[in-house]
Amino acid sequence: MKKRLVAFLLTALMLITPVYSAEVNSNFADRIVKIKFADMEALPATHWSSQAVYTMSALGVIKGDNNMFRPTGTATRSEALAVLMRSAGLEQTAEFARKNAEDLKKSNPYRYNKIDEWADGYIRLAVDFKILTIEQYNQVMSIEYEHNPSFKTFVKEGEVTRAEVAEWFVKIFKIPLKEKENLITDFTDCSHLSKQTRLYLETALSHGILKGDGNGIRPDGTISRQELAQILYNARQLVCEKNNISLENAKISDVMTDTISATEVQMVNRTEMLLDSGKSYTLTRTYSLSGAGVDYNILHKTDTDILTVKEGQAPGGAHLLNTGDSVEIYSDEKGTPFLIVSNKVKSEATEILDDSYIEGSYVYGKLYLIDESQKMLVVKTGADSYEEIPYLDGMEAFWRQEKIEKERFMLEFLDLPCIVFRAKSESGTIYRAYRIQFLESAK
Repeated sequence: MKKRLVAFLLTALMLITPVYSAEVNSNFADRIVKIKFADMEALPATHWSSQAVYTMSALGVIKGDNNMFRPTGTATRSEALAVLMRSAGLEQTAEFARKNAEDLKKSNPYRYNKIDEWADGYIRLAVDFKILTIEQYNQVMSIEYEHNPSFKTFVKEGEVTRAEVAEWFVKIFKIPLKEKENLITDFTDCSHLSKQTRLYLETALSHGILKGDGNGIRPDGTISRQELAQILYNARQLVCEKNNISLENAKISDVMTDTISATEVQMVNRTEMLLDSGKSYTLTRTYSLSGAGVDYNILHKTDTDILTVKEGQAPGGAHLLNTGDSVEIYSDEKGTPFLIVSNKVKSEATEILDDSYIEGSYVYGKLYLIDESQKMLVVKTGADSYEEIPYLDGMEAFWRQEKIEKERFMLEFLDLPCIVFRAKSESGTIYRAYRIQFLESAK
């Protein structure tokens, strides 16, 4: 019976090809709801995993449960297989396999276990990618697996390791395996691994899928769900290729709204995004309907919007975009954009100001950089040197435990808030002053 199950699925799966649907024309509000999770919303918008989680959720790769994502929860082998296969465009194929396994279980319920049944399709596909042998698959599906721990040679509900994720990614995405070790030799915590495992890690490292730190790769360590999302975001170009999604990197040169038609009762505005490449995309069309006379009501209806994931912001629409933003534009097979991932605008380099600052005097200069997502001002203090100055909501700042003055300059000079700060040199005799002007009004 077990062999017949495997043979049947092997034949049936050959008839399926992956199909990706971006749901570009679905209701915008519904798409926003789908990618949000209550526990992610509770984290600061600047959390390191937010952009990866929201982007992979928008691409349909990662999913939550009961409106929760559990970002710090340890990923299981079933979850890792599911996420990796979805990212490779295999979800429909896996669903077909799951339904066939479900039918066979119904016909003989006492032969199969019910552990992680939702993942049956992904577990089945693992055989095709040589992640599991047929014998292991038969064990995973059998009733003995549920009642006899020693029977388990592959624990599907067990914690997945970083080395396993790297190997499975390379196999599922069919990335040619590196023949020689290079990058992996920098990590001493991998010396005990087999040569084959080290080559899988080498391949993952060379494609930027997996990254180490000062402490190594931690190949035997577990991986959290948010770390898994980040790995897939690191490999987003490969994910897009597998799902027939085009990914364009650009910088916004302008975001402009113009009126494309107007009557006494209706005005239609169009907001467009112009890229430095010369391309333009329509972001929204807004219809404003008004009644006659002085007693009027205005009704706004927006029929087009693009899901936008912006650094340091909750997911929203294209209204989050600004001139100067660096963006990744995800488009479907027809070239219609359905997702924009944006990094906040950064300022251009500036000059540093005179060291001979007299307290109370006005100081003028150009902004170097504001990185609001990290609550940090970054100021150029020399040809190749910078200072990082933490600040709080653009209203108070501290540097080396010294209070920073905050002033609003005269309107004829400024139309945005600014900060003036000073710091003593090592000798304690010289003050250096900068004026930091915000790119956007302080929140």
